[in-house]
Parts: sequence; structure tokens; C-alpha cells
Amino acid sequence: MNQLKVQVDTSQVDETQEKIEKFIALVKEANSLADELAHKEIKISISTNETN
Repeated sequence: MNQLKVQVDTSQVDETQEKIEKFIALVKEANSLADELAHKEIKISISTNETN
């Protein structure tokens, strides 16, 4: 029977997985903030003092 040894470097896969998990957390936070801001009412008033 023949033997085959395979070596796989998964260090970049692990690093990419960590970055993806961080990205997902940030997207969830951004979505939550966007929802929160969408329910805010913003009032702006402008007054001018014109003297002639």
C-alpha cells in the first residue's frame, strides 16, 4: 500500500476567518446604529437677524 503525506498551511485561513468574524460583528453593530438613527427625529431651526 502506498502512503501519501499532505501538509497544509492553514495559518492564512485561520487569520482570514478571524477577520471575517470581526467584520460580521462590525456590520451587525453598524446595522444596529443605522436602525437606531433611522428612528430619530432631527429638528433644525435657523433664525436670522437682519438689520437694515
